[in-house]
Amino acid sequence: MAPPVIQFGIGLIGQSIAEKLQKRSGYAVTERPSPWSDPQILEKHRQVVLNSGLHAPPPERVEVIWSAGSAGFAIDDEAAGKELDTFVQHLDWLEDWSGTLGIPLNFNLISSAGGLFEGQRLIQTDSEPSPRRPYGHLKLNMEHALKERTFHTTRILRVTTVFGYVRPNQRRGLITALIENGVRGRTTPIFGTLATLRDYIFTEDIASFLVRELFAAVPKPGSATTLLAAGKPSSIGEIINLVEATIKQKILLQCSLAPTNLAHITYEPPQYPEGFEITSLPAAISTIYRDYHTRF
Repeated sequence: MAPPVIQFGIGLIGQSIAEKLQKRSGYAVTERPSPWSDPQILEKHRQVVLNSGLHAPPPERVEVIWSAGSAGFAIDDEAAGKELDTFVQHLDWLEDWSGTLGIPLNFNLISSAGGLFEGQRLIQTDSEPSPRRPYGHLKLNMEHALKERTFHTTRILRVTTVFGYVRPNQRRGLITALIENGVRGRTTPIFGTLATLRDYIFTEDIASFLVRELFAAVPKPGSATTLLAAGKPSSIGEIINLVEATIKQKILLQCSLAPTNLAHITYEPPQYPEGFEITSLPAAISTIYRDYHTRF
């Protein structure tokens, strides 16, 4: 029987995870939109779980997915501190709730390899994180806070530069922005250089891997940290060429005179676990482009 899943965050990665869960299991889904600016966000989330009926009868285990986040690389110290506080508060009451009911809780955290390893080259699974900005420190502090808990299992997925479908009111990564702006004839700002190297992973591949893990055999107690990287760096210039070849038109660019995101981040190939299937960049870009035309 499929375990109940509590998911926080339906954004760039979270949307793909939610859709995969529904297709895989036929879950009845209840959504409760909660903007980060809501001062009652914690209490609202707590009430949703308490009123969910999960305790009658209690399941064999509950899976929690944290794919939430209020900002990206540009987050400042103050905003990062508030986000960390919110995360820790959620850990507190989830730990109390599962302990009181005696329900094993497995916590799955989507973390950021780019934030943890910014500026590093040939990164491996056991490389030491060295964050350069508040965003990276936030992700590392979240990992540390989770590892201190007594959940049955904690699974941390450190994902590289992610890209996914064009969705209303969701963050646009480089590839998504290039496709949408290219089709509409708009200019795309570039905050690195055309030579800046990144390791790109399709959100659908991350979601497929995580959902398969959730439906596998009941995990043993403990903590596991997994790096999801293709190990095949691509420059921003190469990405632009791939998108232009797909949409069959030139893209207007605006390169920053003071780039803020130009450090290379590369990984030793391959850096992903068995069962993690990677969609090639040309195939993924074509899929996103077709989906965009269907929806918009």
